[in-house]
Amino acid sequence: MFKKILYPTDFSDVSKKAIDYIKQLREGGSETVIVLHVIEERAMQAVAQYNSANSIDIEQRIMKDANQEMEVIENELKKSGFKVKSMIQIGIPLREILKAEKAI
Repeated sequence: MFKKILYPTDFSDVSKKAIDYIKQLREGGSETVIVLHVIEERAMQAVAQYNSANSIDIEQRIMKDANQEMEVIENELKKSGFKVKSMIQIGIPLREILKAEKAI
């Protein structure tokens, strides 16, 4: 079976349902889960363009919220016996997911 699992998430309810399936893979010998969240680069650029006065505060809030979500997922997977690595990237999700897949 798979030793490592790449779990890209956008923190939606649908993506969170995948955690239950990932937990089942633990029984098949999976050991590590790499949790990846990609903050859409174009959204960050739009924030900077249309709300430049507050863009740094907004970006910090987005990162803080993403870190909190990641921590919840990480703790849940660790309770199931996985080693967990969390990554938050800024970019185009498809590209960042493929880069992460190549790196593992």
